[in-house]
Amino acid sequence: DADAAVEAAKVVPAPAGPEAVLSLLQVDPLEIEIGHGLTRLADARVGGDLPDRVAATRREIALELGFVMPSVRIRDNIALGPNEYAIKVRGEEVGRTRIEPNMFMALSNGQSLSAVPGVPTKDPVFGLDALWIEQGLADQAKLAGYTVIEPNVMITTHLTEIVKSHASELLSRQDVNTLLENAKMVNSTVVTELVPAVLKVGDVQKVLRHLLRERVPIRDMVTIQETMAYYAERVKDTDSLASPSTRSSKTVSWARSR
Repeated sequence: DADAAVEAAKVVPAPAGPEAVLSLLQVDPLEIEIGHGLTRLADARVGGDLPDRVAATRREIALELGFVMPSVRIRDNIALGPNEYAIKVRGEEVGRTRIEPNMFMALSNGQSLSAVPGVPTKDPVFGLDALWIEQGLADQAKLAGYTVIEPNVMITTHLTEIVKSHASELLSRQDVNTLLENAKMVNSTVVTELVPAVLKVGDVQKVLRHLLRERVPIRDMVTIQETMAYYAERVKDTDSLASPSTRSSKTVSWARSR
């Protein structure tokens, strides 16, 4: 049918209502923005391994803190300096640093055996004295007692510390539900007794966020939930339930030991 073909060929007009800007309202939990001089660090075609190192960071966070770190969007930003990168948490910039993509950072432990030629700088993660050195001086710097770090490693180390500092903000209700479902496969009784009979998912989230704020791992959800179920029968206010005065010292000590 010729008329039907013409109708099908018509260009669908772009949405003009609220749906036209809805995509702009979406905020990524974690972002790494890079200047154009650093784009090769994220380009596998030229040997860039930043995405792979970010994936390794997610595994590290899962093992250390016990929650799944959100995926990280890596994108270029022309508003940054060529060799700058910025890390954002839910759209808010929480760290920005200039690096030298063709050099290594050599961190001094204060007891280096000999001097190594380089450009003085500061480690952006811990504020330690450091040097930008030529890549060919890496072995010499290591022998002199420096810790030598590649640019991509520095970025992911910075990301790791930011995630640890902001873990409580990053733990969403959906994440908590996933953790509960995972714990249910190990011990369904404690999960079904606690949620939703005693506490709602949002209440569990509040307690877990409090633990993460203190950098207490939440990896063993079964033990944490057993403790929560025990105290929740006595303490109805979740703020009090999450406070150190009522939280089980046994659980915290156990969690810290992990």
